[in-house]
Amino acid sequence: MKKLIYAIIAISFMLISSCNSIDYNYKEYYDGVQKYAPCVNNLTVTTDLGVIHLSWENPKGSLAKKIKIDAGDDYVIVTDELISEYTFTDMPIKGYTISVYTIDKFGNLSVPKTINAFPGSNNEL
Repeated sequence: MKKLIYAIIAISFMLISSCNSIDYNYKEYYDGVQKYAPCVNNLTVTTDLGVIHLSWENPKGSLAKKIKIDAGDDYVIVTDELISEYTFTDMPIKGYTISVYTIDKFGNLSVPKTINAFPGSNNEL
């Protein structure tokens, strides 16, 4: 009976000690993996003549710290805090593809939420 108990303890110890290094086998796959901040939700746009108004819901939690809005050309905005709406004014009348990102405290960008806008008419897209 003692031999059986010693054998069970020895096998248990070997199994536990072998599992401690299992993460080592996958470490190379985690290095270099892109990390993303959480993204915004429900991005909407309202336009008027020369005006584009964006609104969205920020992600829950405290991971996201800043907002980046990219409307192409020279229209890239990076805020110092989380905002949930932004208005572009005096925009040339043409089509825009606008992407909104969050940025976490490490500088990682989220996957963008993208929407199209045309500031030449009074409508909601």
